Amino acid sequence: MAQNNYAIECIDIYKNYDLNLNAREKSAVKGLNLSILRNEVHGFLGHNGAGKTTTLKMILKLITPSAGNIKIFGQDINGMRYLKGVSYISESVNLYDFLTPFELIEYYSELNPDSFNNLNARSMKQKIEEALDETGLLKWRDTRIEKFSKGMRQRLMIAACIAREADILVLDEPESGLDPDGIALLLKIITRFKKSSKTVFFSSHHISEIEKVCDRVSIIKYGELLETINISEYRAKNLSVEERYLGLMRGENH
Repeated sequence: MAQNNYAIECIDIYKNYDLNLNAREKSAVKGLNLSILRNEVHGFLGHNGAGKTTTLKMILKLITPSAGNIKIFGQDINGMRYLKGVSYISESVNLYDFLTPFELIEYYSELNPDSFNNLNARSMKQKIEEALDETGLLKWRDTRIEKFSKGMRQRLMIAACIAREADILVLDEPESGLDPDGIALLLKIITRFKKSSKTVFFSSHHISEIEKVCDRVSIIKYGELLETINISEYRAKNLSVEERYLGLMRGENH
C-alpha cells in the first residue's frame, strides 16, 4: 500500500460554539480543508480570531470538531495513541514554577516514557542537557522556572520538544515573548526539524519570518481557508506573500 503523503489532514471541519456570541464568533471554523505534507514546514496566517488556534486545538484533540474529520499520517484521530508523535507549544505557556528546566523535562519523560523512546536515566539526562544547550538554557538548568521570563519559558518548551523528537511539531504563535535572538534560534530549530524529516505546522503573525522557513503558507479569515501559497513559486515569480495576505484580508480575491 502506498504511503499517505500527508502528515495532517483537516477534511471539511467545523467548530461551532453555543455561547452568547455573535454569529461570526459562534462559527469559529467553517468547512476547513487543509493538508500538511510530510516533511514540510507549513505556516498558518490569519488575523486575531481567524480560527488558527481553534484549528490547532482540534488537531491536538484539545477540543472536538462540530463536524468533519482530521487525520494524522492517514489515520483518524479517534484514540490518543497518535499524540505520541506530536509535540505542541501553545502561545500561553503554563509551567510548574517550582521546578527547574532539567526537572521539568525529566518529569515529562517519566510521566510518558513512551513519548521519549523509553530512554534509560543516563541517556535521558544527556538528551535533556543537549536540548537545554541547544536552546541556550543549559546554564539555567538548575534555576527555578519561577524566575524565567516569557521568552525563556518559550525556549524551555522548545527544549522539551527537541528532547522528545516527535514526528510533528505544532506551534501556536511561537515567537510570542521571544526577543530577536530567540526568534532566530526558533527559526534555526524549525529548520533542523525539517532536515530531520519532521513536519512543522505553526501559526504566526510574523510574515517575514514565515517566508524564511516555510515551504507553504495557508491563509485563513473568519474560519475559512482563503488560499495556500507555495513559497518557492512565489519567490520565482518575485511575488510578495505579505502583499497577497494583506490583499486577501481586504477582500481582494485576485
